[in-house]
Amino acid sequence: MIGNEEYNSYFNSLIKGDKAGCSAILDTLTGRGVDIVTIYTGLFQKALYQVGEYWEMNRISVATEHMATAITESLMIRLQPQLFSSDRIGKNSVIACVANEHHQVGAKMVADFFEMHGWDGYFVGANTPPLRSAPFYRE
Repeated sequence: MIGNEEYNSYFNSLIKGDKAGCSAILDTLTGRGVDIVTIYTGLFQKALYQVGEYWEMNRISVATEHMATAITESLMIRLQPQLFSSDRIGKNSVIACVANEHHQVGAKMVADFFEMHGWDGYFVGANTPPLRSAPFYRE
Protein backbone atom coordinates (compact mmCIF):
# COMPACT_ATOMS: atom_id res chain seq x y z
CA MET A 1 0.00 0.00 0.00
CA ILE A 2 1.20 3.48 -0.82
CA GLY A 3 -0.16 6.10 1.54
CA ASN A 4 -1.27 9.56 0.46
CA GLU A 5 1.64 11.21 2.29
CA GLU A 6 4.19 9.00 0.51
CA TYR A 7 2.50 9.56 -2.83
CA ASN A 8 2.34 13.34 -2.38
CA SER A 9 5.97 13.44 -1.32
CA TYR A 10 6.93 11.43 -4.39
CA PHE A 11 4.86 13.59 -6.74
CA ASN A 12 6.29 16.83 -5.34
CA SER A 13 9.82 15.47 -5.63
CA LEU A 14 9.10 14.32 -9.17
CA ILE A 15 7.92 17.69 -10.48
CA LYS A 16 10.81 19.45 -8.74
CA GLY A 17 13.27 17.12 -10.45
CA ASP A 18 14.46 15.70 -7.12
CA LYS A 19 15.76 12.34 -8.32
CA ALA A 20 17.29 11.51 -4.96
CA GLY A 21 14.00 12.18 -3.17
CA CYS A 22 12.08 9.99 -5.61
CA SER A 23 14.69 7.28 -5.30
CA ALA A 24 14.54 7.38 -1.49
CA ILE A 25 10.76 6.90 -1.59
CA LEU A 26 11.17 3.95 -3.97
CA ASP A 27 13.77 2.46 -1.61
CA THR A 28 11.36 2.83 1.32
CA LEU A 29 8.58 1.09 -0.61
CA THR A 30 10.73 -1.79 -1.83
CA GLY A 31 12.24 -2.13 1.65
CA ARG A 32 8.73 -2.58 3.00
CA GLY A 33 8.07 -5.27 0.42
CA VAL A 34 5.63 -3.31 -1.73
CA ASP A 35 5.28 -5.28 -4.97
CA ILE A 36 6.17 -3.94 -8.41
CA VAL A 37 2.60 -3.84 -9.68
CA THR A 38 1.59 -1.59 -6.77
CA ILE A 39 4.63 0.64 -7.34
CA TYR A 40 3.98 0.83 -11.09
CA THR A 41 0.26 1.57 -10.80
CA GLY A 42 -0.04 3.28 -7.42
CA LEU A 43 3.02 5.48 -7.74
CA PHE A 44 4.48 5.76 -11.24
CA GLN A 45 1.26 5.63 -13.27
CA LYS A 46 -0.72 7.76 -10.86
CA ALA A 47 2.04 10.39 -10.70
CA LEU A 48 2.47 10.53 -14.47
CA TYR A 49 -1.28 10.91 -14.95
CA GLN A 50 -1.15 13.83 -12.53
CA VAL A 51 1.87 15.27 -14.36
CA GLY A 52 -0.15 15.10 -17.58
CA GLU A 53 -3.06 16.88 -15.92
CA TYR A 54 -0.74 19.60 -14.61
CA TRP A 55 0.69 20.04 -18.11
CA GLU A 56 -2.81 20.27 -19.64
CA MET A 57 -3.71 22.95 -17.07
CA ASN A 58 -0.46 24.79 -17.90
CA ARG A 59 0.78 24.37 -14.31
CA ILE A 60 4.03 22.80 -15.51
CA SER A 61 6.04 23.04 -18.72
CA VAL A 62 6.61 20.30 -21.26
CA ALA A 63 10.22 20.26 -20.02
CA THR A 64 9.00 19.38 -16.52
CA GLU A 65 6.77 16.66 -17.98
CA HIS A 66 9.74 15.20 -19.87
CA MET A 67 11.92 15.37 -16.76
CA ALA A 68 9.27 13.53 -14.70
CA THR A 69 9.07 10.86 -17.39
CA ALA A 70 12.85 10.45 -17.46
CA ILE A 71 13.03 10.11 -13.68
CA THR A 72 10.24 7.53 -13.76
CA GLU A 73 11.99 5.51 -16.46
CA SER A 74 15.23 5.53 -14.47
CA LEU A 75 13.39 4.21 -11.41
CA MET A 76 11.72 1.50 -13.50
CA ILE A 77 15.17 0.37 -14.64
CA ARG A 78 16.21 0.01 -10.99
CA LEU A 79 13.41 -2.54 -10.55
CA GLN A 80 14.49 -4.66 -13.55
CA PRO A 81 16.27 -7.43 -11.55
CA GLN A 82 12.99 -8.25 -9.80
CA LEU A 83 11.16 -8.56 -13.11
CA PHE A 84 13.31 -11.44 -14.28
CA SER A 85 13.17 -13.46 -11.08
CA SER A 86 10.18 -15.58 -12.13
CA ASP A 87 10.50 -18.79 -14.12
CA ARG A 88 10.25 -18.41 -17.88
CA ILE A 89 7.15 -19.97 -19.45
CA GLY A 90 8.32 -20.21 -23.06
CA LYS A 91 6.13 -17.45 -24.46
CA ASN A 92 7.18 -14.23 -26.17
CA SER A 93 5.63 -10.79 -26.35
CA VAL A 94 6.48 -7.83 -28.55
CA ILE A 95 5.36 -4.44 -27.26
CA ALA A 96 5.75 -1.24 -29.27
CA CYS A 97 4.20 2.18 -29.62
CA VAL A 98 2.68 2.96 -32.99
CA ALA A 99 4.24 5.45 -35.38
CA ASN A 100 4.06 9.03 -34.11
CA GLU A 101 3.37 7.94 -30.51
CA HIS A 102 6.29 9.24 -28.45
CA HIS A 103 5.00 8.35 -24.98
CA GLN A 104 6.44 4.96 -24.15
CA VAL A 105 6.26 4.54 -20.38
CA GLY A 106 2.86 2.85 -20.37
CA ALA A 107 3.90 0.39 -23.05
CA LYS A 108 7.13 -0.32 -21.14
CA MET A 109 5.05 -1.06 -18.03
CA VAL A 110 2.96 -3.55 -20.03
CA ALA A 111 6.14 -5.22 -21.31
CA ASP A 112 7.47 -5.40 -17.74
CA PHE A 113 4.22 -7.02 -16.56
CA PHE A 114 4.69 -9.73 -19.19
CA GLU A 115 8.26 -10.26 -17.94
CA MET A 116 7.02 -10.56 -14.36
CA HIS A 117 4.72 -13.35 -15.47
CA GLY A 118 7.49 -15.37 -17.13
CA TRP A 119 7.21 -14.18 -20.71
CA ASP A 120 10.28 -13.21 -22.72
CA GLY A 121 9.42 -9.68 -23.69
CA TYR A 122 10.72 -7.51 -26.46
CA PHE A 123 10.01 -3.84 -25.91
CA VAL A 124 10.58 -2.04 -29.19
CA GLY A 125 9.91 1.48 -27.91
CA ALA A 126 8.23 4.66 -29.04
CA ASN A 127 7.36 5.76 -32.57
CA THR A 128 7.76 2.32 -34.15
CA PRO A 129 7.05 2.37 -37.88
CA PRO A 130 4.90 -0.36 -39.43
CA LEU A 131 6.93 -3.53 -39.88
CA ARG A 132 7.10 -4.89 -43.39
CA SER A 133 8.94 -8.09 -42.46
CA ALA A 134 9.92 -10.17 -39.43
CA PRO A 135 11.52 -7.81 -36.89
CA PHE A 136 13.84 -10.33 -35.28
CA TYR A 137 16.69 -12.46 -36.46
CA ARG A 138 15.81 -16.04 -37.39
CA GLU A 139 18.18 -18.89 -38.05
